[in-house]
Amino acid sequence: MTLSHLSWSGIAGSSADVLVDLAEPSRVQYVSEWADEAALISYAGEDWRTQPVTFPDEERFLRRPLALRHFLSDAEAGTPTTR
Repeated sequence: MTLSHLSWSGIAGSSADVLVDLAEPSRVQYVSEWADEAALISYAGEDWRTQPVTFPDEERFLRRPLALRHFLSDAEAGTPTTR
């Protein structure tokens, strides 16, 4: 899915992060936390679990296949958040 407009209203915190793998700089990860599943669906669509979302014109920079993984936050997983 390519986004032509963004709906960031349900993102938790102030932004999404982009992580660059220092051992392989061409490998990046977008990390975001959403208020709830409805907010995520508003942003990425019903197929958010299986279809990576890209930004307009981003395709030319991406290698195939795109990998998509999801994680639970500590709070969702029932893990204490103090470290």
